[in-house]
Amino acid sequence: MNKILLVDPSSIHHGPPDAIQESDSFINQLYVDKINEVVDCRCSDNYGRALHSKYITNYGLLMLGGLLKDYNVSYINGDYFPTSEAYIDYLLKTDADIVCLTSTTPQFMEVKKIAELLKKTHPDIKIILGGPHSRYYLTHEVDDCFDCVVIGYDVNQSKEVIDKIIRDEEFPNKIVTTHYYDTEKDFSLIPSDKLYDTMLYSYINFGCPNQCKYCVEHKFVDKVAFNDCNVKMDEIKRLVLDYGIRFVHIADSDFLMFRKMVEEFVKYIKQEKINFCFSINTSPAILEKYIGDPLLKELKEIGLVEILIGAEHFSHRVMDKLSKHYCIDNFMNALEYAKKDVGIPIISLYTLVGLPFEYEEDIEENIMVIRQLKEQGLFDFTFPKFFVPYPDSDIYLHPDDYDVIIKNENWDEYQRWQLPRPIIINGMHDDDYVNEIIQINHITMEDDYEDDSISSLCKKR
Repeated sequence: MNKILLVDPSSIHHGPPDAIQESDSFINQLYVDKINEVVDCRCSDNYGRALHSKYITNYGLLMLGGLLKDYNVSYINGDYFPTSEAYIDYLLKTDADIVCLTSTTPQFMEVKKIAELLKKTHPDIKIILGGPHSRYYLTHEVDDCFDCVVIGYDVNQSKEVIDKIIRDEEFPNKIVTTHYYDTEKDFSLIPSDKLYDTMLYSYINFGCPNQCKYCVEHKFVDKVAFNDCNVKMDEIKRLVLDYGIRFVHIADSDFLMFRKMVEEFVKYIKQEKINFCFSINTSPAILEKYIGDPLLKELKEIGLVEILIGAEHFSHRVMDKLSKHYCIDNFMNALEYAKKDVGIPIISLYTLVGLPFEYEEDIEENIMVIRQLKEQGLFDFTFPKFFVPYPDSDIYLHPDDYDVIIKNENWDEYQRWQLPRPIIINGMHDDDYVNEIIQINHITMEDDYEDDSISSLCKKR
């Protein structure tokens, strides 16, 4: 029987620079403690972990594994190993006929090295690459170490390539897919001793209809892909009842965008009496539509413990230029309803610094609004990171239009904490954006630390 190995590369993560290491760690610990406290209160009899688990598993690989049940399939995650050397050594000893690799942008240098070593050690092995970084090959030739690159999120196409390899039929070395098809995931591929240290999530819909210039998600699929709600909610039921998972992140780009779907979700969870906690993503403009809406209260009743909001930045000028539009005053009203009227336990903000068109006056505006929101108790956590343009994003493809200089294509440097950054934006120095993050962290911690302790945590070294 043909053997197929699905490989999640090890997570490559540069920690924050020394200037903000301690404050960032402090905030993250507060966040994890808060999540676990809320989940423990609701689901004390379940034993699954909450957020920020040790392992992040690529669901594309688990979906592919579900399609390959007629074959001998195994799965490995690079983070299961104590060292990268032990991980590489394990891979080079594989007896698999086909290796399927996935890669985000920062992981790509490692993934390419793995493919090259596998080809050198096992010349007849076939290697397929998928994942977000595969979009790089839209404008570049496929490297020789990969037999086929599947661009996009249609795992059925990967299955067809594998079938052709096994039948010894010809197949292209590059396939561009434009749709997202969700299939049943084979969670049994995750080792049982690793399952409760794995962050588990689910997509009700995939993709984003917005055309924000700093993002590439709207390019992943040609339109928002809707999954069968009952199938997806059965998946959540299976995670909770069969595996004892008590916290699931609903990973839709904007879970609240389609109200009818939200209603179906609430109805299903109530009917099935599923006791679990979950978090969702949404955007400021969509959250505004739920002001006064009792559906938000129903979500809280069935287990919603956190709303993560892609606010990105609070400079009107910056957001307008990057095609993200929302009114700060309306957003504040929405936050007040969600936090104070509905009582959502945790509201977190995604924010980015060092965006195109962000200058000193925009930094000041961003910090001013964040301070105002915090003083009014309208959010619990905000997690600022550096902006990085990824392959196939409009900013990466046309940097001159955004006052961006691409310094290199060392992909392991395209991370949210990388310093120095692989780009120059607006002609400003990285220190300007480091200082912005320091100030944001200072504001976030004010309720939890004495002023003199905050200043020592946020001291630039």
